[in-house]
Amino acid sequence: MAAPHVSGAYALLLSANPTWSVAEVKSALINSTDAESLLKDKCVSGGNLNVHKALSVEPPKEGLISVNPEKIDFGKISKGESKSLAFTISNTGTDSVKITSATIGSQNFVLTLETPKTIKKGQELKGNVLFTGNQNGKISSSLNILSDAKKSGTPKHPFKRRGFQLSEFSCDT
Repeated sequence: MAAPHVSGAYALLLSANPTWSVAEVKSALINSTDAESLLKDKCVSGGNLNVHKALSVEPPKEGLISVNPEKIDFGKISKGESKSLAFTISNTGTDSVKITSATIGSQNFVLTLETPKTIKKGQELKGNVLFTGNQNGKISSSLNILSDAKKSGTPKHPFKRRGFQLSEFSCDT
C-alpha cells in the first residue's frame, strides 16, 4: 500500500510548493527518503518515505524567472484597431538565465522580444505584444518562453518550459 501514501505525500508537498514542477516534487520525495538497506535494490529511492524531510527541501534559487503581468488583457478592441501591451521577464534567482526563444500561439498577435538573451540576476527583459482585431469574438493565446531557468517564480499557467497566459480578450465590430 505504498502508492496511496506516496500520492498523499506528493499532494501535500505540491500544496506546500504550488509553483514546483512534477520533476521537482518527485526529486524532493526521492532525495529525502531514509535509507533502508533492505530496500537498496528493490525500489527507486532505496529507502522509506520521509515527508518531513521532503517538506524541508528548499526550492531551487539558481535560475528563477517571473513574468509581470502574469495575464495580459487587451479588453474590448474594435475590428481593425490595434493595441500594444508591455510585459517584463525578471530574473529573481542567483544565477544568470538565458531566454532561448519566445513565441506566441496565434497569428493575431505580434511579439516583440529580443532573443536569445541572457538576463543577469536581478535584471529584467522587456517585451511587447501587439494585438490587431481582425475578426469578431473572443481570441485567446499564450506566450511560450523557452529558457534554461530551473524554476519559474510566478506562472500559474506554464507553457512549454516557462511562460505566462494571455487572458481572453474580445473585439467588437
